[in-house]
Amino acid sequence: MKLAMSGIDFKSAPLELRERISFGTEEIIRMTKSICRDENVSGCAILSTCNRTELYISCGNYYSEPSELLLGQCGPDREALADAVITMYDEDAARHLSEVACGLHSAILCEEQIVTQINEAAEVSRTAGGMDAVLNTLFRSAVSAGKKALTEHTISAVPPSAAYRAADMAENILGTLQRRKVLVIGSGKMGCLAAKVFMSRGCDVKITMRSYRSGTNYIPRGAVPVEYSSRLVYIPECDVLISATRSPHFTVMKQDLEAMASVPACIFDLAVPRDIQPEAAAVSSIFDIDDIYTDEAYNRAELNEIYAIAAEAAQDFEQWEKFRGMLSVMDEIKRLVGERVVNSAELAELKSDTGFEDIAHAAAEKAADLMLKSLKGSIEEKTLGICIERLKKGMHGA
Repeated sequence: MKLAMSGIDFKSAPLELRERISFGTEEIIRMTKSICRDENVSGCAILSTCNRTELYISCGNYYSEPSELLLGQCGPDREALADAVITMYDEDAARHLSEVACGLHSAILCEEQIVTQINEAAEVSRTAGGMDAVLNTLFRSAVSAGKKALTEHTISAVPPSAAYRAADMAENILGTLQRRKVLVIGSGKMGCLAAKVFMSRGCDVKITMRSYRSGTNYIPRGAVPVEYSSRLVYIPECDVLISATRSPHFTVMKQDLEAMASVPACIFDLAVPRDIQPEAAAVSSIFDIDDIYTDEAYNRAELNEIYAIAAEAAQDFEQWEKFRGMLSVMDEIKRLVGERVVNSAELAELKSDTGFEDIAHAAAEKAADLMLKSLKGSIEEKTLGICIERLKKGMHGA
């Protein structure tokens, strides 16, 4: 089985390009089903976050070109995106996903959200019927590596997510966040996280809901829910505005801000595609996701340890894939060992006993199975081939 990955991230493409290839759950399900119709594609998973969009596929007899499958979903934006796409295969693709899960390729170094996002990408792939054994093992291994990295290591002075980084930036601009008024547009995961972070800094936070009914919508305790349709009424009252939705339309337009008596001192657009019309930057300072990056110093030795965790996870996957590829050869060895035992001259006289041949064959196969699996990780396919040849020759008196 062959593994391939194509994608873009904040290093290879600016925000204005990334937002053209950012997909929601329903789009990903549709794309996954479409890509899996390719007779050579046995598995497909798509990871789409604020900072990256990556397509992972497992292939059959030959490598299906993942960049073509990904760009084929981009319509008129295909040409603009083509030069930004990066493609990797097999070990490189496996190691890359493990490093992504450990936060080593995040704009916020070693951020906490990426593990959840990778796990969710796997779940969406399962829903769409795209998660085969290869991708299931790959994603499970990467998620485990990410959890281990988060548990065992904390890169000093680095905020755990874009929401924390936005709060740090706002505090630097305003001097203090105590009693500052904040409006968060969007009650998804990022919006709720931002609300929690700013409340923990002493802010009074309002958060928009598309429809609010007590007991049916989750919002962080302490945040005041307001109707999304009333968002423009509350913006002039705020010191900080944060927008983090999955809306296909702008949540705030330039003309909206121009019509207000006052605008927030800090505006953070944490959405991809962007929520706030880019032209609105002429009215107030707006920080988008590409402005929310890590620039603090970090512990290089600790960072190397996290790279080692990612490398170990990738090696475990490669070992599993290698072992999996040899299973048919191992089955042949077990069969031949069984036949060798049953047909041995020493047992010839006993073969007339009812059921003896089947019992002896099964026992020999079990012994061979235990032996072969104990060598997992140290046995080569070439070696197994030699075993088969020698067993066959032995059965014919060679």
